[in-house]
Formats: sequence, structure tokens, C-alpha cells
Amino acid sequence: MTRAHILIVEDERIVAKDIEHSLKAMGYRIAGIASTGKKAIEITREIHPELILMDIKLKNTMDGIEAAEMIRDIFDIPLVYLTANADDKALERAKLTGPFGYVMKPFNERELSSTIEMALYKHKMEKNLKESEERYRLLVEQSPDLIMVHSDGIINFINTAGARLLGVSSPNDLIGSPLFNFIHIDYHAFAMSQMTEIMEKGVKAPLSEEQYVRLNGELIDVEVESLPVTYQNKPAIQAVARDITERKRLEAQLLHAQKMEAVGTLANTIAHDFNNILTAIIGNGSFLQMKMEDNSPLRRYVDQILLSCDKAVNLTQGLLSFSRKRVIQAKAVRLNEIIHRIDRFLSSLIREEIELKFIFSERNLVVMADSGQMEQVLMNLVTNAKDAMPGGGSIIIRTGYIKLGNDFEGIHGYGKAGEYAHISVSDSGHGMDKATMEKIFEPFFTTKEFGKGTGLGMAIVYGIVKQHNGYINIFSEPGKGAVFNIYLPLIESEAGEEELAVRDVLKGGNETILIAEDDELARNLIKEILERYGYNVMIAVDGEDALNTFKDHKDEISLILFDVIMPRKSGPAAYEEMKRINPAVKALFMSGYTPEIIGENGLFEKDIIFIQKPIIPYLLLKSTREALDSD
Repeated sequence: MTRAHILIVEDERIVAKDIEHSLKAMGYRIAGIASTGKKAIEITREIHPELILMDIKLKNTMDGIEAAEMIRDIFDIPLVYLTANADDKALERAKLTGPFGYVMKPFNERELSSTIEMALYKHKMEKNLKESEERYRLLVEQSPDLIMVHSDGIINFINTAGARLLGVSSPNDLIGSPLFNFIHIDYHAFAMSQMTEIMEKGVKAPLSEEQYVRLNGELIDVEVESLPVTYQNKPAIQAVARDITERKRLEAQLLHAQKMEAVGTLANTIAHDFNNILTAIIGNGSFLQMKMEDNSPLRRYVDQILLSCDKAVNLTQGLLSFSRKRVIQAKAVRLNEIIHRIDRFLSSLIREEIELKFIFSERNLVVMADSGQMEQVLMNLVTNAKDAMPGGGSIIIRTGYIKLGNDFEGIHGYGKAGEYAHISVSDSGHGMDKATMEKIFEPFFTTKEFGKGTGLGMAIVYGIVKQHNGYINIFSEPGKGAVFNIYLPLIESEAGEEELAVRDVLKGGNETILIAEDDELARNLIKEILERYGYNVMIAVDGEDALNTFKDHKDEISLILFDVIMPRKSGPAAYEEMKRINPAVKALFMSGYTPEIIGENGLFEKDIIFIQKPIIPYLLLKSTREALDSD
């Protein structure tokens, strides 16, 4: 085995040659012999030996200690001193150069070899340790996570990422600072107990979630892992904290979306049965209303029943809008005109001690929107504002143009850059705290007393705005009112004129119509309405029954009135089979289910006439006549 490459620095030639002979005999390679410190430095610079044997007392202007100091400052080479009778003062100087050993002259070969090997080993260990520390330092500095060491509640070390996370420009600015200055007060007791357990038991603490406080007061959610370490020869704790603020925000959004989906599923489930029940109530109520004289003392009771039904219909539609499972009837509309059209109605919603102001943009703001749903948004927001001002105040509705940049998404966590119509509804009410604002759009959340609100108003607003590809947010503080901001994408096309719905004179007929409806109440009511206006009616309780009836009377039946979802065979499936029997057969579809569920049957991909339950007698007769008269 080839042994180390050694430089001998000795001013007595005989001693130098003796050392050289012994080292060669032991298998070491000789890098050279120098008799002066200057020469030693020159050889070291040229050859870079693996070890230097340095005589402490050289007889030149530079002694061995001075030469060792210069070599230490330039080169990373282990050095062993040769000494015969060095005084204490010289030895103290020598220690400051960090030698790896001493060999007394005259030397013993075994002692010389042992000292050299120990020096080489120690140097290798130190070098490995330095490299390891450098790798660790780089790892710590390059880590995106906060890494710090603290003891007795004082920060001893923190990396650059940690300083940045806490809102400080330089890690040095945090050294010596109390750790609890940066831990939220709600977590002080927990952090203290965890630190005590780590120091007393010397065990790693389990991963925990805490909140840190940045220098500017901003809260940060962190995931912290702590363990006991030794730092500068003293017990300490190393903490690694990862910023999970964004993850927590996304988790909250996911939870919010899941809550919305749950309500949407609930709305979708109850829509069919509820709308069938409403069909029977509205239909029979309409019959009573038509039979009564205007001055009948019972007329107002029937009117109240039908008015309540209208509210029930709006509630169902609001639930579906909230869950975004209702197909919107969007078209190009002028935003200002929507508000103008209902300004008097909005004024009627509030009390006399509340002032309602409108500030309209001079710009023509055209958006793709369902006017009815946007009216509902405004009504809900004004009602919410009114309830926030029991002692009176003011409500201001503004419209305007705004261009959102990429910074909007950075601030709010959502949004797409572009041009938007902006609607703001502000009030001077009691305002909200942060906890309330975070829940304001959740289904069934309400600040009102029990029995004075369903908690669906703001949730419905949220659903409608999202269904229009818009965004909504709120700014509020306790005692300082609230501002709801809605952003709807602008379009370039011109808005069409709103058409006023004018009821035609109801027309009946004498054709034969097959009703396929699985709900008995709805089926009987539809049958009675159609027969009252002269139609011949056949009934079927499901899709299979309808198909069999059609096969027996295919030449008599002019129109099939289908419920979309039925047992045994759906309306669209039965209709497809009927068309194979008679391609000219006509159909009118109806359903209490949401259009999303109906869409799974491919119904909206076809050119059909569709009625959404609950069935209104006027609309049933109008749609029936349109279907019969269609080409």
C-alpha cells in the first residue's frame, strides 16, 4: 500500500536525512525537504503534500510556527510539529496554529508513524465533517421550509426561508429574538408543553399544525416537526415548519364545494316530488280561482294559496340555482336595465327608515345573463342588507366597469383576467367579523334568530353568480357595514330588447293526447286540465304502459305528454320506440327533476318542447297547443 506524501521541514540536515530514511523505510513517500519556512511554503504551494512535519525552531528569520501559520491560512494540510526542547511560550504559540500532533526529538519510529497516521485520520475526519456540515448548510439554506434552532424560547439559528416566512429580510435580524413573538397566542400553551416534553424526554415531537405570526401581523398556517439537538455544545430544539396556508385555503374551498354539492344533491332529490306536489296544488288552486267571482269572500284565500305556491316555486328554483343544477336562460342583456326594471320593487322590500340609492355606470354594460336570476340576486342582497340595519341606514347599489388583472387571482385565490361589469351592494349596517364572512355563502348559515331565515339567501346568490361565470366577494368589519361585489364577464354584442310576456287567449282542441306520468296527483290534474279544454285524454302510469297504449291506439293519438323520468321505461326511451312505429308522432316532455338529470337522457340535444314542473295550467295548455300545431 502506498502511504502518505510527506514534506519534511528541518534545518539540521543530519536529522532531516534520518527522518527521510525512517519514513521511506515505513513506506511513506517524501515530497521534499526544506530547511527554512520560506522554502517549506514554496514546496507546499508547488507539490501540495498530504502532511507536513515541521520543526518548531528553525534557525532562519521565520521559525516553524510562523511558517505553519502561513501554510494554515493558505492550504488545508495537516501539520505535525517536531520539537526537542521548545519552551512553554513557543508551545502556546504552536497550539494556535491547530497542529495535528507533536513528535519529540530524538524520535521513535513507532511513535512517529503512529502520530502521522493519527494526524492523517483526524484530518480526514475533520474534512469529512466540514463537507458534511457544508452539505447540511446548503440543504438548510436551499430548503423552502423554515428551519430553526431555539433554546429557552430564544431563536439561535434560522435559515433564509424561515426569515422570509416570518416577514424578516435577514436571518441575522431574528437571532436572539423570543420565539413566542412569532407564535400565535392561541398556540402558546401547546408550544410550551411540547418544548418541555422534548427537552425533558429527549424525544421527537409528533407533527403538529400551528399558526405563526409574521412581522406585519399576518397569520400563517404551518405544519411543524420538532426534535432535540445539540447546538454550540448546548441542548436545543430544531424545528422544521412548512407553510400550509395555501393548502388550508384549498381544503376550505373543497369543503365549501362539498357542502354546496351536498345541498345540490338534496335539491336534486326533492325537486321531482316537490314539484309534482306543487303541480297538484297550483292546478287545483287555479281551477278554484277560475270558478270564483272576483268579489267572492273566499277568493282571497285561494289567492293566498297560489301566492304561497309561487314562493315555493321560487325557493325550489333558488335551491337549484344555488347548486348550479338549473339551466340558465342567458342572453345578452344590459345590466343597468335589469336594475331599472326592478328598482321600485327593491324599494318596496325595505322600510321607510332605510334609504336606497342607485348609482349607474354611464357605460353600456352588456353581459350574458338570465335576467330573472340576476333580479333574484339583487333582491336577496337588498333583503340581507335591510336585515343588517334594524335601526335604519342606507343601501347603495352601484354598477361600473372594471378590468381585472392577474393580481386579482393572486389576492383572492380565484378569478380570470379580463373585462367585467361590476355590481356592488353596500350598506351601513352592523357589519360582520371575519368568521361570519367566511361562512356567509354556506348553505343554511344564518345570523338571524331561529325561524326568521332559512340561511339560503346568500348561498343562492353565490350559486347564481358562479353559474354566470362570475365572482362574488365581501368586505366588511363589525360596525362598519358590508359591501358585496359581483363581477360578471362583459361581452361585445348588443343586448336585445326585453319582451313582455303577454298571455294569449287559452286555446283548447279535440285531439287525443296520451299522458304518461307516474305520479297520480299530477297525472289526474293534467288530465282534468286538458279535458276541460276539449281534449280527449288517455293515461299511462309509466313508460312501458305508455308504449303498449300507443301500440293499441297509434292512429288515434296526436300527442304524447311524457314525464321524463318514469319506472320501467323513461319518457325519451318510450318516445324513441314510438317513433319507429309512427315517425310523425309528436311529444311534449315535462319533469320535476333538474335539467342536469334530464340532460343525462340526451333530451336537451333534441328539438323538443319541454315544460318544467310544477305545471302551470296556462303554460300546459299553451305548450300543448304549440306541440300539436308544430310541423
